[in-house]
Amino acid sequence: MQGYEFTVVIEKDEDGRFVAICPALQGCYTEGETEEEARQLIEDAIRLHVESRIASVRFGEWANHGHYPHTRD
Repeated sequence: MQGYEFTVVIEKDEDGRFVAICPALQGCYTEGETEEEARQLIEDAIRLHVESRIASVRFGEWANHGHYPHTRD
């Protein structure tokens, strides 16, 4: 995946868990028992979110042009 930079906000909630949010990506958030765990989980969530958006755009391009991806064995 290409390099992207996103702002991440990590806060400790009232139950003592750490909530990590990426404000630029709607619905991209997670939580962990430690700040480090929350940081690792949000990195994964951001990667998956971006990969999903890229795949959606690519599928839309194929669908709009009547071409669909072919797989190779």
